[in-house]
Formats: sequence, structure tokens, C-alpha cells
Amino acid sequence: MESEKIRIVSVVNDFDFYKKVVNLSPCLKTYPVCVYDNTKENIGISERYNDFITKNIAADSDFWVIFCHQDFGFFEDPYDKLKDLDKNCVYGVIAPKNGINLIRILKSKLVANMDYYPSIKIDIRGLIPFSKHKFIDIHKKPKRCRKLTRELLGQISQGNNNFDFQKSGIFLKEPTTVSTVDCCCIIVHSSLIFEHNLRFDENLKWHMYAEDFCINARRNYGILTKVVQLDCFHTSTGNLDNLDENFYNSADYIKKKYNIEYINSTCID
Repeated sequence: MESEKIRIVSVVNDFDFYKKVVNLSPCLKTYPVCVYDNTKENIGISERYNDFITKNIAADSDFWVIFCHQDFGFFEDPYDKLKDLDKNCVYGVIAPKNGINLIRILKSKLVANMDYYPSIKIDIRGLIPFSKHKFIDIHKKPKRCRKLTRELLGQISQGNNNFDFQKSGIFLKEPTTVSTVDCCCIIVHSSLIFEHNLRFDENLKWHMYAEDFCINARRNYGILTKVVQLDCFHTSTGNLDNLDENFYNSADYIKKKYNIEYINSTCID
């Protein structure tokens, strides 16, 4: 049965709002949904996702796992597209375009926020075919500059902390390789998770766990991350002005973990 080919995992701390998302997303009623109740005990999202993996994925598992936020849903049946995808990749619905920040920095049109990135070390492995260099280093004098404009791949219906949607991102005709995907929705096949024992880093409880998952998959197992076009929605505004200290601490953690100074993310440039 097709209903057994997808399992959806969400962590919920507002069930009244989540019910509205479910009513707008028929597939949340079609497929098995594992909902973690965070109203009483606020456990990190990465820990919740790992709990699902440990308890539900085995050698004979054969289904797509959709890890998504409580304010995320689909207007279409995702299996219509997932059934034809390569099971050996990590997928998402929206992602930063590879190389866009690098190009703009090199052209000196815009400079990243150098208060946070005084030296940028860009990992180009897998981004530029046959490159002789693993990294490109760009040094600028520390100063306050406005952030780069992010160019996002994958078109979704974006809310403003409500259901008043507007289209955001570039519509894709086919799956496209990227560095990371946004944490609002991460899609991985159970067989890939089991084969490589993939897990989310529980040090990243609320932020950047999707970026880390993608970087780890590529660096340690050669697994590509791709963005796939799905008719979906995300009610969160995605306002970058509300990023807190915990977010930047999470970014610093990843930079130290992988010895990089640049993270290709939908959240920061």
C-alpha cells in the first residue's frame, strides 16, 4: 500500500495550530504520522528525530521519512514524486543555491556580514567539478556590511506566521544538487539511514541540525543532498532578524566541527 511508503515525523508544541496545518494538508491524514508532544517536556528536535530513527528503522525498512516542522505541510501527495527519486540522496524542498554567495563575494558587489565572518573559507568539494583545490579562502577587513541576498532553490508557499501565503524560491523542473536544505522539511529514505547509520547531531537541538545532517552525509559517506520541487507550504515567516544567540552558537559549533568558516544555509549568508 502507498500509505506505508511514507512516514511523517513532527515535533509539536502548539496542537491548536498544528490542527490547522493538518486540515490544510490532506497527506498528513493519509500517511502514518509520528507526532512528538513537546508541550510538557521541551526536548530538542534532533533528539526527537533520532528517537524515531532508533525505534522505527531496521534492515528491512522500506519507506520515505519526512522530518518536518509543525507549521509545514503539502498541498499535493508527496509520494507521487518521491516514488521516482534516487533513494541514495538526502532531499529537501527549499535550499540555498550553490555558489551564489561565492560569486557575489568575488565580484565584490556585496560582502557578507564580516562581524560574524571576518574570514571566509568556502568548501568547494563537490560544487566545482575537477577542482584542484578543496577550499577557497577570502579575507576582508572586519566591518559591518549588509547580508547577501539569498537565492533559494525550490518554490514553496511561504506564510507570515499565518496562512496568508506567497510564493518564495525558484521553481525547479528537476531535482537539483545543493549543499544543504532548510530544516522545515528533510526527506530521507529509511534504507539510506540504516545503511550508513545516519543520525542528527543532538548538540544542535533547535538550529542548524539539517545543515549538519547534509554536511555529514556528504563528507563522511559521499551522499548528495538535493532539493526537489513539491507543492508545499511553510507558515513561518522565516524572518532572519529574529535569529537568537543559540542560533549563532549552533553555526559556530558546525564551523568548528568541520573546520569551515562558511555554511551554505537558507538562514544566513
